[in-house]
Amino acid sequence: EVFSEGTLIIGEGAMVDAKVDVGSVLIHGEVSGSIKAHERIEMHAPAVVQCDIMSQTLVIDEWVVFEGSCSMGKGATVHKIEPEKQIAN
Repeated sequence: EVFSEGTLIIGEGAMVDAKVDVGSVLIHGEVSGSIKAHERIEMHAPAVVQCDIMSQTLVIDEWVVFEGSCSMGKGATVHKIEPEKQIAN
């Protein structure tokens, strides 16, 4: 597991199999597991990403291999309040 509010850089030749929860991630290597980035995910060749991803912004360069599901937009990374924890007005 990798947790950070900053930017994670996965360099070319790196192989990561983890649950990733970060501010942003730049990927040039291979990743499996899951990725949640609160700001953005960038995949640059020769990246190979085989996982489910969630982010407000996604950039995928030509020649990148991506296999998985993707959730995007502001709603993808906003923490939702569960019904039993909502405050009644």
